[in-house]
Amino acid sequence: MTAAPNPPPPDTETLAQAAIAVLERENAALATMDLDQAMALLPDKQRAVAALDRIASPDTIPLPLLEQLRDAARANQTLLRRALTVQGQVVALVAGACQPQASRYGARGAPAGDRAVAPRAFLARA
Repeated sequence: MTAAPNPPPPDTETLAQAAIAVLERENAALATMDLDQAMALLPDKQRAVAALDRIASPDTIPLPLLEQLRDAARANQTLLRRALTVQGQVVALVAGACQPQASRYGARGAPAGDRAVAPRAFLARA
């Protein structure tokens, strides 16, 4: 019994197209702030980029694919930064809401924010 022959390794174009496809899927998820979906794509993105990195260099990727890959990577970077910014704002908002509130009443039982200013009279002689 003979073993099935190993399939030929994917070519540079196939690997570049795979990397572009996963970046575009992640970009679509990030554009709608679907962070769960974007995170689920991380292993696929890492595999696609690592595979491409192993056998290709920028000068071996056809120029149209290289430009498409660069555009997808730049968009990915922009969308990731936006997602991190928004996530940081949400964390800050939640953290701020969890801060203990100062007592709303003063020592005399009156609301602390509504301190009445004691009336004053001034006498002016000319």
